[in-house]
This record gives sequence, structure tokens and C-alpha cells, in this order.
Amino acid sequence: MAHSGTFSTALPPRYSKQISRKQVTREEDGEDQTGDYSAPKKKERQQWKKKMDFLLSVVGFAVDLGNVWRFPYICYRNGGGAFLIPYVIMLIFGGLPLFYMELALGQFQKSGCISVWKKICPMFKGIGFGISVIASYVAMYYNTLISWSLYYFFSSFRSRLPWDNCNNIWNNKNCTTNQTLGQSAAQQFFERHVLGENKAKGIEDIGNIRWPIALCLMGVFVLVYFSLWKGIKSSGKAVWVTATLPYVVLFILLIRGLTLPGSLEGIKFYLTPRWHYLLKSKVWVDAAAQIFFSLGPGFGVLLALSSYNHFNNNCYMDALITASINCATSFLAGFVVFSVLGYMANRHNKSVDEVAKMEAGLVFIVYPEALATLDGSVFWALIFFLMLITLGLDSTFGGLEALITAVCDEWPEKIGRRRELFVACLVVYCFIGALATTTNGGQYVVTLIDTHGVPISILFICFLEAIAVNWFYGVNRFSEDIKKMIGYSPGIFWKLCWSVISPVFLFTLFILSITGYTGLELEGYVFPKWASSIGWAMTCSSIIPIPAYMIYHFCFVCKGSFRKINHSFEDKILFIKNMSTEASFGDLEAFKRANAFVREDGQNRERKAWLLVEHVNDNPCSLQLCATSEDKGDSLDEFVSNLRDDQVMYGLIRLTSSVDMSTTVKFVYVRWIGHEVRFVKLGKFGVVHGSISKNFDQYHCFVETSNKSELTEACLMDKLENNAGTRNHVIDGPTVGRQERGFTATQTQTRKEFKPSRVAPKPLAIDVAPEVYEAINNVHCDYEENNWCLIGFENGKVDKKLVLLDEGVGNFEDVSSRFEDDQVMFALYRLTDKIDDILTVKFAYIYWLGERVKPLQKAKVSAYCQPIEALFRAHVGLTMSSRSEAKESVIVEKVSASTGSKIWVK
Repeated sequence: MAHSGTFSTALPPRYSKQISRKQVTREEDGEDQTGDYSAPKKKERQQWKKKMDFLLSVVGFAVDLGNVWRFPYICYRNGGGAFLIPYVIMLIFGGLPLFYMELALGQFQKSGCISVWKKICPMFKGIGFGISVIASYVAMYYNTLISWSLYYFFSSFRSRLPWDNCNNIWNNKNCTTNQTLGQSAAQQFFERHVLGENKAKGIEDIGNIRWPIALCLMGVFVLVYFSLWKGIKSSGKAVWVTATLPYVVLFILLIRGLTLPGSLEGIKFYLTPRWHYLLKSKVWVDAAAQIFFSLGPGFGVLLALSSYNHFNNNCYMDALITASINCATSFLAGFVVFSVLGYMANRHNKSVDEVAKMEAGLVFIVYPEALATLDGSVFWALIFFLMLITLGLDSTFGGLEALITAVCDEWPEKIGRRRELFVACLVVYCFIGALATTTNGGQYVVTLIDTHGVPISILFICFLEAIAVNWFYGVNRFSEDIKKMIGYSPGIFWKLCWSVISPVFLFTLFILSITGYTGLELEGYVFPKWASSIGWAMTCSSIIPIPAYMIYHFCFVCKGSFRKINHSFEDKILFIKNMSTEASFGDLEAFKRANAFVREDGQNRERKAWLLVEHVNDNPCSLQLCATSEDKGDSLDEFVSNLRDDQVMYGLIRLTSSVDMSTTVKFVYVRWIGHEVRFVKLGKFGVVHGSISKNFDQYHCFVETSNKSELTEACLMDKLENNAGTRNHVIDGPTVGRQERGFTATQTQTRKEFKPSRVAPKPLAIDVAPEVYEAINNVHCDYEENNWCLIGFENGKVDKKLVLLDEGVGNFEDVSSRFEDDQVMFALYRLTDKIDDILTVKFAYIYWLGERVKPLQKAKVSAYCQPIEALFRAHVGLTMSSRSEAKESVIVEKVSASTGSKIWVK
């Protein structure tokens, strides 16, 4: 979120100032930019400014040229109105579940089609590379179709359309305006003038580049570049035109078409059900294929577009709305097309079946010919081809954005920060690759790529995607992810579709696409065998990355034999299961009795008392009481003697101190880490530490140590003196002296070199950037404006050094707005406490553990927590993982509870 102006803070008046130029966060071109800091900061992921930007982008991608030229033809060829039954059934059980699955997956994981697999099932990462290969193939031929429309559009700027007569240099003696004989003028314009296929012998001799088409193709790629170079900021604006204009034109053409003679016959032909077609398996296969390729799951586009959504966006409703709009558009396009086909059939005294042509011929021959016969033909031609251009551009935006997002997310430092340059290189690469489609034989190249580059491999890839998400990652786990976003879990219907029906749907289509392959053919021309071999090589080129990456993953990422790999996989599953379970006591009543004894005030008020807890058989989730002062004696030496060097143990110690002739009871919570405890073991136990600490109720001081000499009464009392009141979180107090602990609102602290406190040897070395010390120092010095700073690991990797992410002035919501759900972060926040009308400065340490942080990351960071906590010198600390907890009121409540004071509010 961008902020500007004056922040309202819970600080004394002199802290509530206009933010300095250094700290102002400004919004520039829709992107957050903060002041100059020496520490590298992770670039925030873009988000859609408006919900409609996202919806229009998805609708624009799904509604493409195929809705206009493919669906109407397939519908009438497969039983007319009867075809709608298998079409809707395939939508409900096949297309829509996959559509919903990809939207939800992208929105939750916030990643493109490559890096998303690192978060759910790393060995399937090859799926992302395969999708990227397919996206590049699509870009190389799909934009050529748009360039044809663009050429038609420019050719329409004349008083008379060039395809309404046979008096042009490209026409031959077979050209006639009577379609019962020879070829129509519109057909020769497309085949001989636009494509130049009469100058090509076939795929073996495609001839020269047709420069007018090549220039139009360049124009298309220029439009694409300037729509994508800034990401969703630029494409989100473009779709307001490219996604809405086709509907305006469709309704205009529909109204005009219905006024033409014979139009009702065409619509009747379109809608009349031929029920016997439902008994043909081919009809059901065509319905399944049409709904799959129309909605477009598996292309990585839905993943990419939804990854820019807000986390709590209702992706379920988005899936229903956009899928319904897509199918309704296909149905509407059928009326537009068949009203004109009925008119053409009436004009030439033919049946509608004789007039209709397949796919490209429908929109580049039949429809232009019909438009040429209307009054104001130039206008109708211009808006029709403008509609085709915008339909195509939307899909190109989505396809290339999927590829761009995938690469930028996978290599954020090398490529993500240079998006404009990468998009330029990608566009140039696709343009050069597409030049072969602009030759005289370009249509043969288009057919080759269209047949082999996409349909077969995308079905297999989408099948594996469904298997990986719902079988390996787990359909229940995936459903829980959705519940976290939208507030409710998908029903049994969706789970059944994702785990069983959709995979069967996809695998069936994949098998039929292979068994139904009869070779390449185009209008009677049979492609040579070597061309088919190239085609199958293209098909395999997008499938091979999947097994190739699996081999790489097993050999280099999970090194060792397959037996070791299997054991490693089983260990990870057990580990994840354990990490998701809170630690509990086998004999809870025994622990409660010991805890009550330690906290007993009565006659034992001036005595020390303690208890000690350990893990059962090194199981992170199982605890047992192992020793108490009631059994062993109240000496701290007895407590220390029960600590084991190869274990992680937890203790509660009661001490007494005298203040002004009165005795005060204090409680110290101890986490003992034996010096023989290995890193992996420490990581496992660290993940469940939060649930363990809750069992110890309230305490005044927390000590985490591997050094028994720090557990003497003198050392513990010294730590208690440096802490104020009771706390509920594991953190050592600030190391400043007692006389420095409370600062009045009028005092000024002397700035001094910052030295982090140490209550125990660091479990692991931490590399800390210099600006981190400076930022923490600034928060601790009350003459500095900054009252908070945010620290994190470089590039989000736990084993990297700590860097400054941000700092500034404001309330706690300004800090929490910068928390990321998949990151571990640390914050220091300064606020003012009021005790007996004296204002004192307090410091709160916040350990942010995002909801989507992986268990292995949690395990890693737990080993670093103690030395990191020592950096901040805070009075109170909190662990947060939910945004519902990250509120100013929670901080205030904790500080008040720890000091018995009242927080001063301006």
C-alpha cells in the first residue's frame, strides 16, 4: 500500500511530524517506491488496482478468435442445439473445475507457472518449463493470425473493399462473383493476395517473406510490447479497450445480421437439435476439446493473472463469472455468424451447410464476402476486423504474460528487475520465430505449429498438473488453502472433480488426440513425413522438460540412491505432519500439578522452585515432565544438574526479589539447548516451540541458552532487573541499564554505538548488514523521527544475511502492511507508555512468521531466533503469523499487561 502525507501515530506530540522526504512512500505509476536506503529491498509484487482489471484480463484471454470461428462451426457440425448438452456437461465436470483450480492455485501461491512448483511439489517443476515452451510456440503463430486481421483492417480503408470484385492483379480467370462457379473474389484475396499460397509448393518450399504481412506482424508485436512492458499496470489498462470492444461490435453485427434476408434460416440451422448426434462419441470428444481450449487451463495464464490478486479475493466467484461469460460469448458468436451464413445461403441459393467453412475460412472468406455486399461495407469491414484484432490481442497479452511472469518469478534478481528489457528480448525472439509464418507458405507453418506445438502436449501437461496438485500436494491441503483465502472450503463436488473426474477427462482427451492422429493435411495437401517428424519433435520438446527435471531433482537436489530419496521423501512427509501438530504432554495432569507447585505463593513464597520438561524419544510433538524441585530439591544447582547436553529442554524457575522491604515473586522461563544438539534436531523442535511456551502461562523473563553458567541465581536476577513486568512471549529484555529503561517524553537519549546484547552464545553465526544496526539504533534514539524498522533475510532466504527492508514513522498498521505471507520478518516498534503520569518509551519486538512460510523454513529460522532477538533490545515481544493479530491494539495490550500501565494515546 502506498502512503503519503502525515501519519497518525500513538506517540507523544513531538513524534507526530510530517514525514521527511527520505521516509515518504509515494505512488508513482501505481508502484510503491520508498526512500533511498542502502539495504537492498525486495520489490513488492504488483497487484491489480481494480477487480475489473483482473476480470477483464481473464475474460479477454479466454474469449479469443476460437470463440468466433471455431465454436459456431463445431456446434453445427455436431448436432446444432443438441451439441450444447455435451458442451455444458463438459464445462461443469471438466473445464470449470480446472479453471477454478488454476485461479485458486495462482492466487494462493503468488507465483508463475515455474516457481509455483517449488512451493507445492518441486519435482514437478518441469511442468512450468513445458508450459513456457508451449507459450513461445503459441506466440510464434497466433500473432500471425492477428496480423492477417490487421492487414484486412488497413485494406478496408478505401472507397471499395478490394475483395468485392475480380478486377485486381492477384485475381485469375477462375475468379467470379458467382460462387457456384470457380472461386469467389474474397477467397482469392485471402489465398492469393494475403497468404500468397499460389507461390508456395508446400512446406518444403515456403517461398519468400510477404513483407506487408511481416510489417503487420511487427505492428502487432509493438502493440504487445507496450501493453506488457510495465506488467499488469499497462496490460490492466489495455484490456479495458481490448476486452470490451469485441462485445460492442458483436451486438452491432448481431443486430445488423438479424435484419438480413435469410438470417433466420441460418439461426434455425444453428439451433435446431439433431438428437441422434448425442450417440456419437466424436461429439462428446469435440465438446470436451472445445471447452478445454476455450477456457485455457494449463497454459499458465490463469496462474499468472490470479497471482496478482489480493490474497482474500473470491476466486471461486471469479471462476464462475468468467467461465460463464466465455461460454455465453461463444453462444452469442454463433448467432452473429449463422445469421450472416443464412444470408449468404439465401443470396447464392445454397444450403447453409454448403456456405459454411472451417475456422479461418469462416472469418477471412465467408464473412468478408458477406460484408462486401452490404450498404456501408467499409464501415462493417472495419469494425469486424477491429473486433478480430482486439480478440486476438487479449489472448496474446495473457499468453505472453504467463511466460514473462514465470521467468521473472523464477529469476527475480537477474530478470525480474529488468522486466522491460526482458519483454523486449522476448518480443524480438517471438517475432523472428514467427517470420516463417509470413512467407508464401506461411499457412503450412501455422498448421504445423497449431497441430503439434500445442494441442497434444498441453493436454498431457494439464493432466500432470491436476495429478501433482491434487494427489501429491493433496486435494484436502489445497482445499484448506482455498479456505484461508475465501473463508470456506470447496465442497465434495470440486474435490471429486479435481482428484478424479478432471484427470480422467484430460487423460482421455490426450489418448484420443494421439490415436486420432492421421497425419498433417491442409486443403488436400499432405505434409511429407519429415514435416510430421518435426511436428512430433515440437510436441516432445514441451513434454521432455518434465521427466528431465525429475531426474535432475533426484540426482542433484535430492542426492543419493533412489532408496535414500524415498526415505528422504517419507521423512519430509512425517516432518511436515509433525510440524503441523502442536506439542502436547502425555501426562498433562502431572505437569499441571508441578506448575501449580512452582507458582504456589502461600508459605513457600520466599523459596525457589522449578520444573523441567523434555521431549519423549526426540519426538517434537510429545512432552513429559522429567524433574521438579519438589522431588529434587529447590537448589538451582539441582535444576542445572538435570540439564542434558544432547537435548532441548524447557524449565520454569521461581525466584524472589526484595524491593522496598517487600518480597516479589518472579518467574523465569528457560529453554535449554544442549551444545550437542544438531541443527536438524534444533530446527524440528524450534517449529513447535510456540505451542510449548503457551503451557508455561505468564513469566517475567525468558532465557534461551547453551551455557549452564548463565543459569545461576545472580545471572537470572540480573536478567529480571532488565525486564519490566510480566510477559507472554519468548524474548530477552533490553540490555540498557535500569536507569535508562524509562524515558520521559522530555528526555533526550545520548546516541551511542549500538551493540547487540547476548544472553547466550549464538547457535549459528548471523551476517547482519550495517544498515540494520543503524535502523535499530534510530528507533532506540528518541530524537530520531523513525519509530519503526523492518528487517528480513536477503532475497527471502533464511540462510542469507539480515538486511533492512524498510523504516519510517507511523502506527503499527504501517508496519504490518509490509508483512508478506510467505516471508519471515522482524520488526522493532517504539511506542509510549504512561505510568503514574510519567511518559516512558517502550520498544516492542515483532517476529512475523507468515502463514505460507514452509515448515522447513520455520525449522531453519528457529535456530537463528535467539541471536536475532538479541539485536532488538525490546521490552516486550510478540510472534505473529496472521494479519488479524497484526494490529496496534494487540501491541498496546501486551505492553500494558507487561508493565501494569496504561498506553498513552494522542
